[in-house]
Order: sequence, then structure tokens, then C-alpha cells
Amino acid sequence: MSLRRFSMFKSKPPRGFDYSPIYYDEDKERREERAKRMSGEALRNEETRIQLQKSWSRLRTTKKSNGRSNITLIMIIVLLVLISWQLLF
Repeated sequence: MSLRRFSMFKSKPPRGFDYSPIYYDEDKERREERAKRMSGEALRNEETRIQLQKSWSRLRTTKKSNGRSNITLIMIIVLLVLISWQLLF
């Protein structure tokens, strides 16, 4: 008995949890579910609107940053050409 108790490879399964509510109001449950669905639709519409705004703003900032990065790249190339011109001559 004591060897079985201290076995390395066997363990007891976890105890289950079985909760049954004391009082259940089916009408209230239906009302809450309907209200949750209705607010969920409004929430989804709001989330979709926010996601669209974010994606549009990202497109605007990406265009600006691409223009800035192109100008910066051209300036770096010109600077490197000037430095190499000075070193060669």
C-alpha cells in the first residue's frame, strides 16, 4: 500500500467541478442574451469603423514617410558622391 502511494509515474486525475445554480430564470437569460447580441453588433460595427480609420491613416503616413525616405536616400547618395570626389581629387 505504501509503495503504491509514492509511485513516480501514476498520479490522480484532477477532481471535477460541477456547479448547478440554485435559481435559474429562463426569461432573464433570454433577455440578457439578446441584449448581448445587440450590443455585440453595435460593438462590431464600431470596431470595424475604428479598424478602417487606422488602416487609412496608416496609408497616409506611409505615403509621407516614403517621400521622406526617398529624399533622405538621395541626400545620402549626394553626400557620399561629394566625399568620394574630395578623396579622389
